[in-house]
Amino acid sequence: MKKVILITGASSGMGKDAAKKLIREGHTVWGNQKSRHQSSFCYR
Repeated sequence: MKKVILITGASSGMGKDAAKKLIREGHTVWGNQKSRHQSSFCYR
């Protein structure tokens, strides 16, 4: 079953690695980071 998943801290490190793994598995991943310039984004 595909899921929509929110990961905080997805711009680098473990959060980014987790997002990439979940995307490879077919999930939609919404990410969040502290930067004001790019505060949220979606990976598919």
